[in-house]
Amino acid sequence: MEFRCEDLAAHGLRLVPPSAAEFDALLQDIRGRMETAKPSHPPMPNPFRSPIPEQDRETAAILLNSSGQGIWSMRFVWRFEDGTQNPSVRSGTIRARAPNMLLEGWAAKLTAIMPGSKRYLAGGYAYGDNRDAFPALKHWALPAFSDIEEHGSPSHPQRVTLSLDGAFFPDGTFVGPNRYHLWEQVVFAAEEQQGVSQLVRELRKVGEPTDAILEKVAAVTGPAPGVHDRPMRVVPGRDHPEAYRVAARRQIATQVAWVRATLGDELAVQTLAAWPDKPRPHFRRLS
Repeated sequence: MEFRCEDLAAHGLRLVPPSAAEFDALLQDIRGRMETAKPSHPPMPNPFRSPIPEQDRETAAILLNSSGQGIWSMRFVWRFEDGTQNPSVRSGTIRARAPNMLLEGWAAKLTAIMPGSKRYLAGGYAYGDNRDAFPALKHWALPAFSDIEEHGSPSHPQRVTLSLDGAFFPDGTFVGPNRYHLWEQVVFAAEEQQGVSQLVRELRKVGEPTDAILEKVAAVTGPAPGVHDRPMRVVPGRDHPEAYRVAARRQIATQVAWVRATLGDELAVQTLAAWPDKPRPHFRRLS
C-alpha cells in the first residue's frame, strides 16, 4: 500500500508520516501526556480517550503546528483508493469554538492547536493536547472530531492519501484547497448569525413588537426541528456547500426555540440582538 501526505507546509502546518525517523518520538510524547494527564471531561470509553488506537497507525500522521498561530479550526481528509472510480473518504474536523468567535486566553490553550503543539491524526480523530507548548496546563481535552464520514473504506487499499484540506487561524485567515468546504461551513454560519442579528436590531429600532420580530426571524431561519426530528448533517465532499447555510439557519432556529422555552420571548430577542457584540474575525482566504 502507498501512503502519502498532503500538508500545508508553506503555512507552517506539516504532517509527519509513520515512515519518518522522528515519528515514534513524537507519538511517544503525545501518548505519555494523554495517559498521565487529568481528563477535562468525565471518563468516556475508547476511542474517545486514550490509549491511542494502534490499528490506524499505518495511515496516520502527526501534525506539527509551526505556523506561529493557533489552529482554530481544521479539516483533514483520508482518501482510500482501490483502483475503482469511487475512492472512499473519511474526514474529521477540529472546531475549537463557535464559528464566529475569536479565541483568547486559557480557552484557546485548551481548545485550539497552539503554536509549537502537535496532534496524532488517526481514524478521523486528532489526539493530543497543548501541554507540549504550555506545560502548566493540567488537563487534556477529548480527541477533536466531527463530520466523520466513512464510505466503506476498503480493507486492502492500493493508495491512501491524508490531506489537510483547510485550516483557520484565530484572525480569520483560511489556508488550504477547501475541497471539502470548511470555508463555507464556518463563514456561512457567521454570515447567517450576522444577518439575523441585524434584522432583529432594525426591527427593535422601529418599535416592532417581540412576537412580530420572532415571526420574521422564523421566516428567515425556518422552523426549529422537533424533538424527534433527525438532526441535519452535512457530509463534507458529498453535499453541496450551500447545505451549510441551511444547517446554520436551522441551528439558529434551534437556539431561538431553546431560549424562548427556558427564558422567554423577550430574552430570546435580546440574545439575537446582542450577537454582534461578540468578537468576530475578519475572514480571508490565502489559498
